[in-house]
Amino acid sequence: MIVEHGDGKAIVAELCAVAKEFDAKRYYDLLKQAQKYSVNVFPNIWKKLVENHAVQETQKGDGIFYLKENYYSDEFGLSTEPVGSLSFLMSD
Repeated sequence: MIVEHGDGKAIVAELCAVAKEFDAKRYYDLLKQAQKYSVNVFPNIWKKLVENHAVQETQKGDGIFYLKENYYSDEFGLSTEPVGSLSFLMSD
């Protein structure tokens, strides 16, 4: 799963748009770049993320998934709950 963090966000955006004008070389270059922003998750965590609608497929049926940006924190990484909603609690 690709994390929308740093350059990963631009890579995900481009992978989502690639179907409009498919360029195989560019597609595989993007997948190679995405490896730096990819994480593995245990099945129980995957299930929770799917239940929370935290993961999306870049293109329907391609099997390449990304984590929505608000489920990743610079401080502690991947979260099964949105991290944006917690920030107001920690701002004091």
